[in-house]
Amino acid sequence: PVHGASSKKAAKDGKLVVCPVVYAELSPQFETQVSLDTFLKETGIAALPFTRDILWKGGKAWKDYILTVGKRKDRIIPDFLIGAFSSVKTEAIITRDRGFYKKYFHIDAYYE
Repeated sequence: PVHGASSKKAAKDGKLVVCPVVYAELSPQFETQVSLDTFLKETGIAALPFTRDILWKGGKAWKDYILTVGKRKDRIIPDFLIGAFSSVKTEAIITRDRGFYKKYFHIDAYYE
């Protein structure tokens, strides 16, 4: 896996973590679970679990989103779980999205 400049800056600024959804998104890039776990360990990236408060916050944000956008849904619930995780467990998120996480979770971002 290749890291962008934002990922490198984020790593210098603090410890990197991934939530269960991001772990699942990374898995296709590796032949085995052991190789993914080895990569995370060697790069100092921790895989942290969801807590009930994260799941609650993600679900509530999803509901607010659905009430706002109606039938036009550009987002899926994993997006909200990632945002809730980041807002509870981290100080910032590494993302390509320029507005979603800030709008719904008021979290700072490193943009890839």
